[in-house]
Amino acid sequence: MSVTRLTAARYAVPFRVPFVSGVRTWEWRELWLVRLAGADGVEGAGEVVLDPAAGPREERRAGELLDALVAEFGGADDPDGADIDRLEDALARLDAEGAVGRAVRAGLETAWLDLRAQRVGRPFWSTLAEAAH
Repeated sequence: MSVTRLTAARYAVPFRVPFVSGVRTWEWRELWLVRLAGADGVEGAGEVVLDPAAGPREERRAGELLDALVAEFGGADDPDGADIDRLEDALARLDAEGAVGRAVRAGLETAWLDLRAQRVGRPFWSTLAEAAH
């Protein structure tokens, strides 16, 4: 199985009602939506969401990591694609990036699991037990 396209787009999603905590009030949440596509056209999606305490430095680093991954795995359709081993290697490299890397990895892993689930026509949640083994 190969990945022929990885895209990442940043969004600021407004809440219908502001979320108030003891520390601050949030009116929106920023995230990156990542999509992985296979040669068969099936896509999986995941979200990269940083800790609410993350600042501009962490946001910039998340963007840099995602830009590098998009470049590595084809921002446009790549007919040759990347095999799963290359994707797993890229995910392992993110571990060295601390909390930001873990957030990026979680979004990409979610997109990968979603892609796998859609390929076999199963609900996403049903693939989680397989991934744990």
